[in-house]
Amino acid sequence: MIERSIESLPRIVEIGLRTPMRAFAGKALCDVVDPGRVSPAALADLERTAGTALTVSSHYLQSEGLRLLALASYNVAAKPESAAATARDFEIWMRRLGTLTDAAQVA
Repeated sequence: MIERSIESLPRIVEIGLRTPMRAFAGKALCDVVDPGRVSPAALADLERTAGTALTVSSHYLQSEGLRLLALASYNVAAKPESAAATARDFEIWMRRLGTLTDAAQVA
């Protein structure tokens, strides 16, 4: 099945990245997120540049939320031995984001 999927991969990518979707207000995913900014190399650069602030900074959480999701997803796939820790980190990020959103609505 995987081998058959590989030949369909270009079409899958085309549909996933370039098809307008209601979830993105009628825009395609690549209009919302530049695929180059979520490449493995770009995500590694984000991790390297941000350092420890990446997991604790409100700035990164609010401005790089989709890239954090991409990074967590990539790490689960590329480093399955640390998937549980990645999932815990992601849950913490999402809880913090909810807290920041709640605080912004009160202000």
